Amino acid sequence: IRFLPSEKLILEAIYHYQFSILDNDQENGIHKQDKFVTKSAKVSLRYDLYENLSFISRSDIKMVTSTGSRGFLLCQDINYRFRRIPFSVWVRYCLFDTSDWDSRIYAYENDLLYSYSIPALSGDGSRSYIMLQYKPGKFTEVRIKYAVTSLSSGDRITKKSDEIKMQIRVWF
Repeated sequence: IRFLPSEKLILEAIYHYQFSILDNDQENGIHKQDKFVTKSAKVSLRYDLYENLSFISRSDIKMVTSTGSRGFLLCQDINYRFRRIPFSVWVRYCLFDTSDWDSRIYAYENDLLYSYSIPALSGDGSRSYIMLQYKPGKFTEVRIKYAVTSLSSGDRITKKSDEIKMQIRVWF
């Protein structure tokens, strides 16, 4: 469902139901088949405050009924394009908590041109990134993205992974 009350506001809601049968290879002989039912709901709200500034809030809930696995995700994006200088910024902060890999949640991210990023978020933690774009001339563009994922157990961070990407485009 997509609701457009104005040009500056977009509200989307998605419900997904999936039924699948997988082989259970933990036993010898003929594999037993396990039935998995996955239900997920996503709600996102995009608000374009100005022509060059937008806020996107997203919430996901996922349940795997056969295993009892559950997960949720909360994301906040801010995108800003400067008016006087050729500079753009994309920022995201995301919190997630899933029971296990079965309830992982995928979150599309803005990325470098001709590249994509859709990390599978599983466990208890956060993911954030900042991406900068600078166009110093008519035929040059530079993009830099820095992302960090932190997994936690209780109050302490147990695993942290950083990623940095850079792209320089020159066309003539």
